Amino acid sequence: MDIQAEDRSVTVIHGANDGIFTVAGSIVTEVQKSLADAFNIPPYAIAFVNGEEVKSTFTLSAGDRLEFVYRTGIKGLGELLTPEDLMSRWRISPDEYQELQDLGLPTISFKNGIIRHPEIAVDDWWKSLGLHHTHNVQIDDQRDGSQSWLNSAVSDPPLTHQFGPLAGNQVQLGSWLHPHENPDPRYLRGRAESGVIWVRKIHARHYEVWFRLKRELDHALTRRDRTLMKPPEPT
Repeated sequence: MDIQAEDRSVTVIHGANDGIFTVAGSIVTEVQKSLADAFNIPPYAIAFVNGEEVKSTFTLSAGDRLEFVYRTGIKGLGELLTPEDLMSRWRISPDEYQELQDLGLPTISFKNGIIRHPEIAVDDWWKSLGLHHTHNVQIDDQRDGSQSWLNSAVSDPPLTHQFGPLAGNQVQLGSWLHPHENPDPRYLRGRAESGVIWVRKIHARHYEVWFRLKRELDHALTRRDRTLMKPPEPT
């Protein structure tokens, strides 16, 4: 971690997962959403900062220790969440909420028109789909398995992939990332699906790649520059 990043560093822990991220100044729920997939943090996890329970709107400071905990000792059936509860907790729009219902979101519809969502059933539903609550992946991408490795142009890279972007088309990016500079777009997709890189589609033939480590970005940039700066063929 560079010196400039140290003054914003916060330790984040969930179960066996831990790491240091430059998120001082962010609120707890923003960190939870960004690391939901990488750290497998459920939406109902309780946040503790420096050993004390805090609200999701708590603002983190440099040097804080943020830990997410699931209280396994609590018995019961969980809450019956309202649509407003879900939209507020997950920070989604009514249209996005409707998309979740179309995908099979567990719902109880009472005769008087009231709608509730069983908390535990909703969590199990997410797990059965292989999805985690994160604002970085579009629902449409999850419907189309062939494009599930791509993120939309308006999404942000997760905290685990903060070094980038490396921009180009799929053939170029595949070549710059491949160990032997093989321009095969399938290699790009494989790296994305394995979580080594994070890719978003800007428009039809333009993509951006983000990396976990700065040295990975620097290596790819060196390959890109070597390719783009080749002298013209002699005539």
